[in-house]
Amino acid sequence: MACLPINVFDWCRPLDRAEPFIAALADSAAAVRWDLDAWPEVPEAGLDAVSQKFAHLTLSVNSRDLFQDEPSQDHTVYVHTRGGAAHTARVAWLAACIGSTPTGRVESSSL
Repeated sequence: MACLPINVFDWCRPLDRAEPFIAALADSAAAVRWDLDAWPEVPEAGLDAVSQKFAHLTLSVNSRDLFQDEPSQDHTVYVHTRGGAAHTARVAWLAACIGSTPTGRVESSSL
């Protein structure tokens, strides 16, 4: 397997393009990242708009971590935003939009 890992970078694709990619992986691990234009303002949750720099999602397929070091039979979604309590609330708001709650821990990055 000298040719692995394989990195694929492709921008400006609709979200539905991820489904065939995920299906093709079968049990293999990979990550898909969506860079957003911005996080929207959510007045009812007390959230201001957040710039594009701090607005993206990463889906780790068949893995519990961003680097596919911890195999899993399901997928993990990472919500990337600026730090702080107000932005942790954004993660809870986003999860509530799909009838869920955050199950992981808040992690910080120096990037």
